[in-house]
Parts: sequence; structure tokens; C-alpha cells
Amino acid sequence: GMGWARQPLRCECNSPSSQGHIYYPIEHALEHCMARRYGRSLLGTHAQFCAAYFHTDRSDEAANAVLCLDPQNCSRKPNVVLLAQLERIGEICEELYLCRFTNCFRGYSDSLHAEAFLMEDPALLRHLRAQPLRRDLDAPPVL
Repeated sequence: GMGWARQPLRCECNSPSSQGHIYYPIEHALEHCMARRYGRSLLGTHAQFCAAYFHTDRSDEAANAVLCLDPQNCSRKPNVVLLAQLERIGEICEELYLCRFTNCFRGYSDSLHAEAFLMEDPALLRHLRAQPLRRDLDAPPVL
């Protein structure tokens, strides 16, 4: 498996009624360690990176043309891509967790959001429960 990669019961990301998915194979959660193990990047290809984080359609209102890093291959699809990172802060910062989440299309009224996958991720919850919170009078609580 690809780490914790819960596939919703009715995932329709590949269906003709869907607007498509940026990443193939479709994974709604992909941990960094698993991506590295398979020689992949969490950001995907150049075209996937553009579609997820950069691509902007032409807008007269904003007075900008299309902004695209890879016009020949950009796989622009309406999708949310969320990266979550958890670090232990000390003399040396240690990455504890890094994962990419995406939405899942299950019809327009029943889709699952990337944030829902994040909030239910067993690996992230395990890390959060295991780490003590640091309290500082001048700063918000951090791990």
C-alpha cells in the first residue's frame, strides 16, 4: 500500500462526470516517506505542480493573462491540494510527518475535502498524541 491512503467507498474521481484528478494513480493521501520510497515527489511533475499550486486562468477582473508553468502538459483540474507538515522544534528541527492530501469527487453534493482526509489521518493523529505541547507565554502553543 501507499501508507495511509484511504480510498473513499464511492470515489468517482475517474468517472466521466468528474472534472478529473491531478495525480495518477489517484491517491487522496500520500505520505512523503512513501513517495520517496517509490521515487516520486509530493509535488508531482512540473505540470502537476502547476495545476495544484500555480495555474491561474485569464482574468479581466484581476488584469492578468493565463499564468501557467507548463502550457503543453499542465493537467489543470479543479482540485484542492493540501500539504501538512509536522516538525519537532529544538536545536535541530526534525521532520516528523509530511503528507499530501487531495479532494475526492463523489458527486457535487457528497465530495470529500482534503481537510477531512487530514483530520482523519491515523499517522498524523498518532504523532499529535505522542508529542507534548510546548507552552510559551509570548507565543501560541506549538509542538
